[in-house]
Amino acid sequence: MTVWVTAHITINHSSEPTSFNATACGSYALPWETTVTASGDYTHTYSNISGCDSVVTAHITINYPSEPTSFNATACGHYALPWETTVTASGDYTHTYSNISGCDSVVTAHITINYPSEPTSFNATECGSYRLPWGQIVTQSGDYTNTYTNVNGCDSAVTAHITINYASTPTSFNATACSSYTLPWGTTVTIGGNYVHVYRNAKDLRQRSNRSCYY
Repeated sequence: MTVWVTAHITINHSSEPTSFNATACGSYALPWETTVTASGDYTHTYSNISGCDSVVTAHITINYPSEPTSFNATACGHYALPWETTVTASGDYTHTYSNISGCDSVVTAHITINYPSEPTSFNATECGSYRLPWGQIVTQSGDYTNTYTNVNGCDSAVTAHITINYASTPTSFNATACSSYTLPWGTTVTIGGNYVHVYRNAKDLRQRSNRSCYY
């Protein structure tokens, strides 16, 4: 007696392997929850809907940030940073560039800002000429400014407000008398000769100069 057996067979198939490319800076999180930090090919096997293998390969390129760099700079009043920002206070200023690989390149500027001294001034009145503290001799009234460098290497401006008064032109007169003569300034003389007296002129009296302007 012949017995027939029928086998009902279902053949499932693995999915075609797939792959993808990715580039990242420093690290990359693969779809299967693994983080890699080096370039390379990474493979993972899934089960497809039919329960067969499904292989995925990730071709990963890892680029790296540049090593952080820094520099020091000192300036008076303000400093123009290389990334077109001007600062007026001392401190550390950081900027992030993208390097040739498209990753971060961090630069830190350690900046010291020094400051000019407050401008100062003084008044002086003199007859004929005045020697300024910085060695210049002036003969005209006016404001004269000199810029020193202070202890921090910044400007320190001093302005001298100078008033120059002038002596009157010398004058003389002739007189003849018998026996004695009383000069205009109250002195009586009994001998012929030249007698000189120095007055303080009107400018000197008004200005109360430290020195007298005479005529």
